[in-house]
Amino acid sequence: MRQDILEVMAGALNHSSKQMSESLSLIAMNKIKMDVAEINTTPYKERGARNGICSDVSFVVQQFVGDYEGVLALVMGNIECVHLLSYCLGRPVSIDSFSENEHEAILELGNVILNAVFRSMLNITQSHLIVAAPKYYPSLFRMCEIINKCDYESDFIAIDFNYLCLNDGTSTYEGGKMKVELQMKNNGDIAQVLEKMN
Repeated sequence: MRQDILEVMAGALNHSSKQMSESLSLIAMNKIKMDVAEINTTPYKERGARNGICSDVSFVVQQFVGDYEGVLALVMGNIECVHLLSYCLGRPVSIDSFSENEHEAILELGNVILNAVFRSMLNITQSHLIVAAPKYYPSLFRMCEIINKCDYESDFIAIDFNYLCLNDGTSTYEGGKMKVELQMKNNGDIAQVLEKMN
């Protein structure tokens, strides 16, 4: 994938990160900052190795159809997931025993982040997409089972975000990383979207 196109995409998505920061700050009733750290691609042929990695990862996934078909997934390590969710809810949570409220909260976090990325894509490419409701998957294996049924064959575009949460007690920030992955039906669709963003 051409580096100049990925850099243009990063610039466009930095606007999304501002929207995410504002929306997440409203949910948490405290300051959250987000920015795009890096964008890279993973070839489809490496999917086997990707599927075999750890189970300590949480996913919120939204599929879409329309001018293009594919899936957008928010990927967080369980440590980051618990940290961000605890921060937004104002109390400790456990990844091993999500309550109904916590399950709804992680879906809402995913919805905010993924929809900001979708809005950037739609505004730049002028595409028409119908986006499904978000779904939460507590492991890579379970998420890949679902995605594999869709026969998507494009490379993955991975957008790495940094986030920082303000600690009121010390006026310092604590943070971590998250990733948004985009995959489409084929590389031709990915190329069209990226060219429109260039």
